[in-house]
Amino acid sequence: MRGAWGSIKRTAKAPPRGEGSILPGVWTPEEQAAIEKAIQAKVPELRSCPFCGKRAGYTLADGFVFLSTRRQPDAVVGAGQSLPSIALICRKCGQTTLLNAVVLGLHSLLPGSRTEQSKRLGREIP
Repeated sequence: MRGAWGSIKRTAKAPPRGEGSILPGVWTPEEQAAIEKAIQAKVPELRSCPFCGKRAGYTLADGFVFLSTRRQPDAVVGAGQSLPSIALICRKCGQTTLLNAVVLGLHSLLPGSRTEQSKRLGREIP
């Protein structure tokens, strides 16, 4: 994706799903294209890095970042909801910007979605 931020690149060449991946949800080329399209649709004029001010471009981290939300600080870990996010990392300084995947319209890429389950099973789920 090209814009004021420069291009967005993957963090590394993704191994086949399930083979040597640290993150279970590395993006396929189709998923990365969908993410780039969603970002471009919401923010067509991306700006330079808010931390270093450079336009060195961003790297798209493989996998979602899940920020947990809880009403109480001492609540049981995993007992709350989470905000699924896409992480863009500045190639100059490492500043990480999180974009909410739901707001971007990437519901079908989220773990547990019918589309994601269908891909894993190799068939459509009624």
